[in-house]
Amino acid sequence: MGEQLLGEKFSQEDMGAGGDTSALSYTDIFYQCLPHYLAMGMSADEFWNCDPKLYPAYREMDRIKNERENERLWLQGAYVYQAILLTAPRLNSLKPEEPLSYPEKPFDLGLRKVEEEEHEMTDEEIRKSPQFAKVMEWAIRVNKQKGHTDG
Repeated sequence: MGEQLLGEKFSQEDMGAGGDTSALSYTDIFYQCLPHYLAMGMSADEFWNCDPKLYPAYREMDRIKNERENERLWLQGAYVYQAILLTAPRLNSLKPEEPLSYPEKPFDLGLRKVEEEEHEMTDEEIRKSPQFAKVMEWAIRVNKQKGHTDG
C-alpha cells in the first residue's frame, strides 16, 4: 500500500472484491496513506481538510526532494572516490609515493552564472562566426524578395 497514495489507482485486490467484508473503506485507505503524506511534510490538518489538488503537489515535491538527495549523495561519493584516488599512490607497498594534493576548489557542476561564461566578442569575431554568415545570407535573401537591391 506504500506505493499507492491518494489519487493513484487501486486494484480490485487492494479494494476488496464486490461485497467482500475484507474490503477497505475509504476511511481505511486514507488512514493507510496518512503516514506517507505526514512524512512528506503535510500536516494532519492539511491532509484531512485541504484541497485534494495538493496531494499531487506533495508527491511531486517528495520526488524532487528524493532526486536532489540522490544527486547530493552521488556527489559525495564522487568526492570520496577522488580522495581515494589521490591517496592511492601512497598505498602502493612496492614503491610508495607522496599522495597528490586534494583539489583546492569544489567540482564544477556547471552552475556558474551565464554572465561569467560569456565574453564580449569583438566585431572581428562576430564577422567571422558561422552564425553571422547565416544571418547575413538570410538578410540578403529577404532583401531580394522584397525588391531591395542595396545591401
